[in-house]
Amino acid sequence: MARYQLTEVMIRTSFEETGVDEKYFPIYDNIAKRYFEDILKEGLALDVQTKDDNYVVSSLNLADEYISYYVREAEKGHCEQWCDTIAEKGEDDYWAYRDAYDFIDSEEERERELSIHANSLSEDPVFVERYIYLFKLLEENSYEMAKEYSKAFHHCIDNGKSQYYAQGYAYAVSEYNYLEPFCHIFAEAYEAAKEQGKNDDEAISLGRALTNKEKNKQ
Repeated sequence: MARYQLTEVMIRTSFEETGVDEKYFPIYDNIAKRYFEDILKEGLALDVQTKDDNYVVSSLNLADEYISYYVREAEKGHCEQWCDTIAEKGEDDYWAYRDAYDFIDSEEERERELSIHANSLSEDPVFVERYIYLFKLLEENSYEMAKEYSKAFHHCIDNGKSQYYAQGYAYAVSEYNYLEPFCHIFAEAYEAAKEQGKNDDEAISLGRALTNKEKNKQ
């Protein structure tokens, strides 16, 4: 029998100290109790407990961390399952979000949650579209690459370039990390291919071929 027992008063007091909205108390209450039981069952309890280091403190600290992640995702509009996955992971990197996405059975629900996630990162539709595309490709650096793509795309548009040119330039920058002169070569080739009715793969292939040809001359 543990010397320090988790009580309703302790849970309520700890929850109120988080400053989290009252509507999340049932979730906090449940997870705090679960963590407490897990610590006991899995043999993670301390051999020597003190007032500041015991089963209760450990379980409530874990509950605090869990609820911080859970609330952040819930306030974005995510479903309970998505929020729980992120909170259990206790991380906000690509693979945590990928698990949250993959663990949802319904394809329609998965896409809805991914859309919420992407739009929470930026209000820029160019970024959102690119991020979702990279996310589905299992690209760990989806955020950084989409951000770079968006920046390059808007730079071109702001300087009077066509959408096709901007797409090609942004692709060259974010995917291939070409030096500036070669980004323009790629963009011009991509633009020409698209204007001729080529699909993205064909336009990219042409852009890479012409860019590599120019690089080999130097």
